[in-house]
Amino acid sequence: MAPFAKNLSTVRLQHSGDASGTGKRTVGIFVTVKFTIEGRYELTSEIWTAPSEIGKGIEEDGWQDRMFCMASVTQSALTVPASVNFKKATSKGTPIQSKP
Repeated sequence: MAPFAKNLSTVRLQHSGDASGTGKRTVGIFVTVKFTIEGRYELTSEIWTAPSEIGKGIEEDGWQDRMFCMASVTQSALTVPASVNFKKATSKGTPIQSKP
């Protein structure tokens, strides 16, 4: 786990129409994480409708065409070493205490 992370997040609702033919309490969540250079990464999550509730219904041809993305979230973050936080704390005169 990163000692420090700075986040910028956005949430975008993509569909608010009729949800017939989809499960009322079941969704699919897909997550992609891309690591770039020097501790930076970008995370994208999507929440999709499901064709039926878990364990119910039967598979029908073309069910994928009726599903839609309900929300999409993108987060960019930068992680830095703990030494950066220690350096900032000591330069401001803040005593660093270790946990027992």
